[in-house]
Amino acid sequence: LRRGGGVSRLIDICRFYDRVLRGKYTVVADLGCGLGLNLVIVNRYLGKIVFMVGLDKDVFFLKLLKSILSDVDVIQADVSFLPIRDESLDIAFITGVIHELPDLRVMDESKRTVKAGGIIFIGDFVLRYVPSLILKFIRFLKVKLGLEPETPFTLMDIVTKIKSLSLVIEEIYAHWKFLVTGKIIIVLRRPLVGAGGGI
Repeated sequence: LRRGGGVSRLIDICRFYDRVLRGKYTVVADLGCGLGLNLVIVNRYLGKIVFMVGLDKDVFFLKLLKSILSDVDVIQADVSFLPIRDESLDIAFITGVIHELPDLRVMDESKRTVKAGGIIFIGDFVLRYVPSLILKFIRFLKVKLGLEPETPFTLMDIVTKIKSLSLVIEEIYAHWKFLVTGKIIIVLRRPLVGAGGGI
């Protein structure tokens, strides 16, 4: 954290969480939760007043999460096919997951499962100045070879998907390293029914 303004970036990230978690929420899900860091943060902010769900395809991580937060519900599933009812979540966290997926279907699923007016919180690694077609081909090839598709998307790919779903970007943060790779946080809101959306 000492080199390159790491502390200030960490403070920026904490501010995102602080702003997002100031609302009144009852159901929060961490999609592709891993160890469930997002849910640990939610638990510290909101405590027992919120129902928390951790969803991951790896049962190992779900068991670890359950040992960290015993009152969280865990679901073993693929984030691209969520076994969650339509419009049932107040917040969906998708952090450190998108670069591991073959496509951006998790965005469609998060829009489907988040209530109107709800929040989708994205955090991931992205690329820029790399043609999307090359990255798409790399993901395709990895899947055909039986490998994990783990290849970052471009920020433009993600923003284009957000626009296609008519989600509203409330905040965006990007930290670029070596001009090409970066870390992003995007806070989205699903528009209320009948409300116009935009960036």
